[in-house]
Order: sequence, then structure tokens, then C-alpha cells
Amino acid sequence: MKNKKGSDEMSTFSEEEKLQILADMVEIRTENDNEIEVCQYLQKLLSKHDIDSNILKVNDKRANIVAEIGSGSPVLAISGHMDVVTSGDENEWTYPPFELTEKDGKLYGRGTSDMKGGLAALVISLIELKEEDALKDGTMRLLATTGEEKEQEGAKLFAKEGYMDDVDGLIIAEPTKSMIFYAHKGSMDCKVSAKGKTTHSSVPFLGDSAIDTLVDFVNQMKNKYQDIKKEDTKHELDVAPMFNSLLDDPLTEEQENIVSGFSMVGSIINGGSQFNSVPGHAYIEYNVRTVPEYDNEFVKKLFKDVIKEVDEDRLTFEVPSDNSLVKSDKDNALVKCIANIGPDYVDDKMIVSALIGTTDGSNLLKDREDDVDFAIFGPGVPLEAHQVDEYLEKDTYLNYIDLYKDVFVKYLEDKSK
Repeated sequence: MKNKKGSDEMSTFSEEEKLQILADMVEIRTENDNEIEVCQYLQKLLSKHDIDSNILKVNDKRANIVAEIGSGSPVLAISGHMDVVTSGDENEWTYPPFELTEKDGKLYGRGTSDMKGGLAALVISLIELKEEDALKDGTMRLLATTGEEKEQEGAKLFAKEGYMDDVDGLIIAEPTKSMIFYAHKGSMDCKVSAKGKTTHSSVPFLGDSAIDTLVDFVNQMKNKYQDIKKEDTKHELDVAPMFNSLLDDPLTEEQENIVSGFSMVGSIINGGSQFNSVPGHAYIEYNVRTVPEYDNEFVKKLFKDVIKEVDEDRLTFEVPSDNSLVKSDKDNALVKCIANIGPDYVDDKMIVSALIGTTDGSNLLKDREDDVDFAIFGPGVPLEAHQVDEYLEKDTYLNYIDLYKDVFVKYLEDKSK
């Protein structure tokens, strides 16, 4: 792993201190909750370096934190989420999930890759730029969010409060393994419920099976989806480079069509409560991944149309989660800046791709996507996210701090010209 700077003498923090900051953050359990403690920790850390910050509460235990250095325009926002997914059965972990453990150059712990490692690197780079008086142009704005793994309530709150209104560029530090993502798919949770009439199963003619109605819907939606996929062959978002860089074997043409295109999976289904009763209620939930050719509004209309065709008196539709796709210019100024500077710090080839997943960008950029330079770029490997024994390479974490500093300064300098 390369490191152009590489010495503690040129940094505000020693290597040990950088690792301790990440260790402190990993130790705070934020499994889909409790980000307020990370906010309080970061606020104290920033305050030690005379950086003011503001905590924005979603509720008593969930909150965002925002901080700035510099002044005026242009404005570069840097963002990461503080929540992590559940650790699951901790007995399956080789090392304690909420205790940073260094072994053979790897930093183990829940959230090291997704994405407390990226967030810690952002915070440290912000502090060091301030202490070194290295930021000569524009404003750096740290936006640390709550609730990214599920509802993205933190991103929604930042957008609502206007923190994205004047932003020129946005970096989200999700793990990308030296890839630069310029766009990503949307993600929707679409729930269809069927209502019937319960009766004893020995006299089904006295009732109305909600499961039968739901099955009719599922079959009709399957036919519609298959028709869509026959036409879904040209894609504005190119996700294939992401997979071809992560997998041993390149994707087939059919697989490329799947990962870059529209997709829909029935992921949860439930109905009935007793085996000898006609079910009065049933539901199915779909996870839908949207693309420019078939966006979130298209999906809502599709579901409503199929419900009308099947039985709109017995079927209802709701969207518990509605995160839009994000697209930007593949050659935007921020992507170019990272691509130019990145090789000084990483050994892997810098690949530009769209992302198959979803980030806080869905709500941070809901009304701004067409005029903001956007890049997802952070330490870690995407496939390590959510895994038992999640880890981040130690050298990667440390090098990204200096990489970020160079990118932030250069982007704002170029943008101010």
C-alpha cells in the first residue's frame, strides 16, 4: 500500500491516536440505534480542536452531527453514517464485534468497513486540515448521519434543514475498494396487503381467502416484471465494472443486464394465523431496485395498475421505504479529482462505476442531484459490509486520511477558480 506522506510528524494525530479514534467509535454500540453517543463523542473531539458542531436530534437516542471549517463557496460536503447493522450471534465472531482488534494488518470490528472507518477518516482529515491551516478555498461541511441502514431519517433531516442547499460537491465515504461510484440505484420497500374473510376451513365458501387474492396479485406482477425485463436491455447506469473488479470471473452478458437494470424481488410473505382457518389477511413485501429507465414513480404506478387489474377492493399498497436513485456525471469534477490523486495512495486500479446499492445520497440529493458533483469513495471492501468478522485493512484506513486531505483541498481549489 502506497503512502505519499506517511509520517506522524506531518500529522496532527499520531498513528496510535488515529486508531484509538476508530476504536472508540466501534466500541459505541449503534446497531440501528443510539447514534447520539457517537455524536457526543465527535462533538468533544471536534471541540478540542476549536471546531464548532451542532447535534440535530431525530429522537432522544438518534441524531446527526454537523461541523464546518473554512468559509464561503465552494462548499464540499463529506458524509458518513454512524449506525451499523446488528452483529447477530456474537459467538460466531472470532473477535468481539464491539472491540477493535488488530490482527495481521486488519482491524476487526462491527462497522470498521461499513462505515465507521470511513467516517473516522473524514473527521480526522477535517481536523488536520484545520490545524494545519491547509484549507485556503471554500468550506468543508461534515454531515454525519443517523439511520442510513434503514429509513435514512438522518439524511432526510439534513436535507429538510437546508444543509445541502449550497453544496457544490458531496463525498460519501462508504467502502468502495478503490472504486469511485458516481451514481447508484434506488431502493424501495413495496408492500401489498390482501384482505379476506375468516371462517373455518371446512366451510371455505363462507369465507374469502386473502392468500388466494394475494397469489393472484403475485402471479400477475411476475408476468408484468418478466415483460419489463424483456425490454430492459439498455442502461444509463453501468454497474458491471463494480462486479467485474470484485469477482474472480467476469459477469456474463445476462448477469450484466441484471445488475445494471431494474430488479424486483419478493422478499417477505406472510398470511393466515391457523392451519384450519381461511386466512383473513396476507401480505407480501418486495425490494425493488430502480434505475433511470424505471424509476420510483414508475414502480408506484406499476403496483397500483396491477392491483386494479386483480382486485382493488381487496388489495392495498404502501411504500414503507422510498429511496430514490442518484445519478451524476461520470466525469464530474469530484470523480476526476479522486481519480487523479488516488493512485498516489492506493495500489488497486481506480475504477469508475455505478453502485448497485443505495446510500444516504438518495435523500441528501433528492432535489439537487443534477447540479452537485457526487462521489462515493471510502476505505474498505463493499463485500465485507454486514459480515461476521467484518474488517478494514489498517494501512487502507490510515492512507485514506491523507488521500482525503489532498482531494478536499484540490477539489475546492479547482472549483473556486
